[in-house]
Amino acid sequence: MATKDALIAEEGKGGVGSGDIATFDKNAEVVNFELEPKAIGLTKEQLEKYRNDPFWKPVRTILFALFWLAWAAMFAGAIAIVVLSPKCAEKQKPDWWQTKVSYQPEKISWFIMDFVEFLPNFI
Repeated sequence: MATKDALIAEEGKGGVGSGDIATFDKNAEVVNFELEPKAIGLTKEQLEKYRNDPFWKPVRTILFALFWLAWAAMFAGAIAIVVLSPKCAEKQKPDWWQTKVSYQPEKISWFIMDFVEFLPNFI
């Protein structure tokens, strides 16, 4: 038999009488939530009252037009920034030492001769 502990869901203003309950099954280590949907905002009837209101209708129209004008202005500004921005500098030809993988002197005899000269000092 599974042992169940009744827990109160702490989402929103849920309490003992609100119907928001979560149950925890210790053996299966599972939490089952039983949350009732809560109405958020205005109902359809409340919104219908303001749909054709003489004050809100022009306000909605003006805000709708301002939104699209602002959107078009930002889009045009982005295009203007791209078009008017300075071009990239031309790529310069790299120096000879920047094109090679490594530098290898042609004659290393000078190093060997210096080494041979100093070798008797260390012996």
